Amino acid sequence: MQRLTWAVSAFVFGLAAAPEYSVPAFAGSVSVAIANFMSICGHGVADQDSRVVRFESAGWKQATDAEMTDVARLLEIARSNMGKEITLISLSSFKRELAGGTAYAILTDLTASDVSVLGCNIYVPKGDKAEFKQEIVRSISDKPSKAVDDATIGLIFEWSNPSVLPSVISLRASYLEKGGTTAAILGVSGVALAMTRLK
Repeated sequence: MQRLTWAVSAFVFGLAAAPEYSVPAFAGSVSVAIANFMSICGHGVADQDSRVVRFESAGWKQATDAEMTDVARLLEIARSNMGKEITLISLSSFKRELAGGTAYAILTDLTASDVSVLGCNIYVPKGDKAEFKQEIVRSISDKPSKAVDDATIGLIFEWSNPSVLPSVISLRASYLEKGGTTAAILGVSGVALAMTRLK
């Protein structure tokens, strides 16, 4: 399970109706991305096809690899982490033009050691750091399991089994500093959201 969580979040981190996460007036790209991340990935019906439909209904458009060049390294990492223990059933890529920049989403359906999980990753390369910090704190009331604020890495919050998202195993919300070590490995800076949940 530890390897599974790393694999899903690195290429970065309910049947009931999903609660709506409000988007503030004059919201920037980060607020919209976090609201979609929480409501669709965190609370939506736990199957890949339904998530795809909900992302499209929210204004995201399915994208080819050629349209995902800003997050090409993340797609490469996602696919290269599959092996005997982890099987990729499906991967869907999306992009959406928002105020302040383009946002990208990668949805995965995985199995590992007979455990079926869904991965959800959203990236906003030009996202605002202050807006990110404000909105992630507003959206997740649980105290983070881990918090890092380092100028060479960025601002990173991690939660294990957050109470506000009962089916979620792990959640990572990051602002990766441009030129930082993590941004260099993943090939992307700015806001990175990663979630792993049980099907």
